[in-house]
Amino acid sequence: MSVTLFSCSDANDVKGKPKAPNQQTLNSIADKSNTQQFDNIERANQPLLTLGELLGAADVKLALAKAADEGNMPILKYWQNQLLTAAEEVNLTNEEVMLISGPQGLKYLEFQGMKTNYHNAFDEAFFNFQDVDAVYDAFPAFENLHERSRELVSQRDQLIQKVASELESNGFEGDPLDEARIQWQNFVLNNAETEGTEPISNP
Repeated sequence: MSVTLFSCSDANDVKGKPKAPNQQTLNSIADKSNTQQFDNIERANQPLLTLGELLGAADVKLALAKAADEGNMPILKYWQNQLLTAAEEVNLTNEEVMLISGPQGLKYLEFQGMKTNYHNAFDEAFFNFQDVDAVYDAFPAFENLHERSRELVSQRDQLIQKVASELESNGFEGDPLDEARIQWQNFVLNNAETEGTEPISNP
């Protein structure tokens, strides 16, 4: 008497045995794996910081500004090397690396230091109601920023005049313009302390 062990004709086709994936499934898995690997590579190549963020670090700004003011090229060269090393570590884009590389990169960094000095000089004159034209004369390379900074001066003066008029209308004893200026300076300082920023925004 013969005994049928399996109802199927193929002895290898055992019920419950997992089927091998077909070619379409294999291709789909391979595509997903390749896509994931590509995404991982893309993420790895993304810059961790921008050049602006590197140059915006307090120690870098201070050092470049001081070196530019003194015309100290060895110090500028030192910081150029430091920044190029940092650029490699944060995977800075090639375009931004080129900006700070070589002789032209050294000039670029010197310009950034001069720009910081210009902003600092303007901020001091602006806050203390000094003549900003003296700042413009000292930094002729930043003529493109003068129009915006003049607007800031005009807005400041209009606000102070308005406060002085209100003080005078309310019978303030003393010089209302001087008092308005003091109040404006206190407002700027308090706002800077609250916001954690420099007293005057760069024009």
